[in-house]
Amino acid sequence: MLDAGAELSPEVPEPVGATRLGVLVGGSSYIHARDQRVSFAVDLLDLDRNELRTIPVDFLAHGFTTHPTRPRLAALFEKRGPSACLVDLAEARLLQPLLATTGRAFYGHGAFSPDGTQLYAVEIRTDTHAGLITIRDTTTLRVLEELPTYGDNPHDCVLLDDEKTLVVTNGGGDLQSKRDPSVTFIDLTSRKLLERIILPDPKINAGHIAVTSRGDFALVSAPRDGLDEKTALGGLSLRSQKRRPERMKAPSAIVSRMVGESLSVAIHEPSRVVAATSPHGGLLTFWHLDRKKLLKSFDLESVRGVTLSLDQSTFIVTHGRGSRLFITTDTLELVAGSETTTGRFTGSHVYTWRPS
Repeated sequence: MLDAGAELSPEVPEPVGATRLGVLVGGSSYIHARDQRVSFAVDLLDLDRNELRTIPVDFLAHGFTTHPTRPRLAALFEKRGPSACLVDLAEARLLQPLLATTGRAFYGHGAFSPDGTQLYAVEIRTDTHAGLITIRDTTTLRVLEELPTYGDNPHDCVLLDDEKTLVVTNGGGDLQSKRDPSVTFIDLTSRKLLERIILPDPKINAGHIAVTSRGDFALVSAPRDGLDEKTALGGLSLRSQKRRPERMKAPSAIVSRMVGESLSVAIHEPSRVVAATSPHGGLLTFWHLDRKKLLKSFDLESVRGVTLSLDQSTFIVTHGRGSRLFITTDTLELVAGSETTTGRFTGSHVYTWRPS
């Protein structure tokens, strides 16, 4: 539980109009030149003021979610490991480490309940890889309940705007198994499965997902377990108007480069533009969610994270060895002078946070 020394300080309102782009949040790993020791941190970069802070942690932070009523409180999760933690973003400090219970492992992502009293974490049973949503009390971090994800090897989760439906991606088993990759919609009130969407292509898993206010989604995938990540394709699937998800297969010159895991995905909802990263292919692509058409692509070495600025004007992209750049949401043009290299944000994903 949070001890007395880990309590949050009072919220201090920021000046009106002070934040446009927001604070970029993401995990990083570092190798110390002297002894080759690896250390981890959560990086916080104020994009409006160019101020960088870091929070040392004991694992590579993957997924990130903020408390709905105390947005300075955030939970971060390890991908396929025992570790998670709560942090105070405003003061850039670790509040409380969190370990998975015996026979369980975190699988990368989580979400808070609408009132913030509970924390949902995507986990697996380590013996069977069956998917679980573990529900914890936010204050004590005590496990209250476990729900099935209705699939195996789950990864991402998103709480819909209705505040009662949790969308979960299930990676499934290897290609020879009958454990299909899927996207499931779970009613948190009744604890019942509302919908289970099996991916139309059996050679890809269900990885990260971005969901609109209407329930449309963009899903990025890696090759199914057992396939060669250096040669097999991942890719992007789009769903709108509650139709069957459609995997993007054209143009072939672009899709053939989406080798291995397609990693991060974001939707600019006003324009219906989807951004997706393919690190192994060195490719950043932009698509139209409804028309299912490629709009533009960029060649970027080891492109990983993509997110939107708070004002929705900019896609923020991380790539290479700690580089980042901005692309406008209206024209999909690179913002002149925006590319910088700091050696930070070397993990899989980045997020934007509004300080308050």
